[in-house]
Amino acid sequence: KNTNKKHLEDFIEALVMTISNPGAMLLILGLFAVVGLRSPSGGEESTAITILWGVFLGTVTWWFFLTSTINRFRKRFRLRQLMFINRIAGIAIATLGMVTAFDGIIKMIV
Repeated sequence: KNTNKKHLEDFIEALVMTISNPGAMLLILGLFAVVGLRSPSGGEESTAITILWGVFLGTVTWWFFLTSTINRFRKRFRLRQLMFINRIAGIAIATLGMVTAFDGIIKMIV
């Protein structure tokens, strides 16, 4: 029973972190702006609902795939391997961040 409570706490924590992620919210709002989603007026309700359901189902599918894959391979990795993967991912993220920052600075200057 204690593990069930822990799973529920983990779920709620992940849900709150995901919902409060401003980057994800801005990305979704940007995608809606690109596809031309605006406030429903005169028969566009079904389009808005369809797009929202599509985003929701796509997100749920992605998280299900991601967590299932991680769960399947979780016991195959040792702590040392996970630390190595974590460092490589950190280096990749930092490199992409620096490239993006430098690109933005160069575009502002030129």
